[in-house]
Amino acid sequence: MPRTILIAVNASEHSERALNWYLDKSRLHGDQVLFAHVVESASIIPPPTYAHGPSLSREEWDQIMEELHAKAHVVTEPLEKVLEKYVSENEGKDEKKEAQYQTICSVGSPGEAICKMAEDNKVDMVIIGNRGLGTIRRTLLGSVSDYIVQHCTVAVVVVPPEQ
Repeated sequence: MPRTILIAVNASEHSERALNWYLDKSRLHGDQVLFAHVVESASIIPPPTYAHGPSLSREEWDQIMEELHAKAHVVTEPLEKVLEKYVSENEGKDEKKEAQYQTICSVGSPGEAICKMAEDNKVDMVIIGNRGLGTIRRTLLGSVSDYIVQHCTVAVVVVPPEQ
């Protein structure tokens, strides 16, 4: 039975490390990969002007969501190419060789959004790279991977930095 694997991605080497771990250690033919990208709301949603109330118009919201999807595609495109290359080089010649993947994106707190995307998409596993913060920095700054491990309802693999 095919699995659905969510790989949390951003524009860092940690995302590529998470994808490579999946390809080297976990990939099964037929897996559906979800590249999940989260944009913190403050970076894309303009502050309300209150001139006509605190909400955005439908057109403004549609424009913001289009920008979000475009930003997510810029982040995921190199990873999609890695996955496609892996599948074409390593999976059976007689079988359908297309990589099954999709980019999903959300706005909000990264940890909360990834947990929600995992639940909404009924994934079997979440894979995330971590930055390798020390205990004190992780405690002060918070850690997306710590949040996901504590709150996600499915298996979570945290791929550490290389030594």
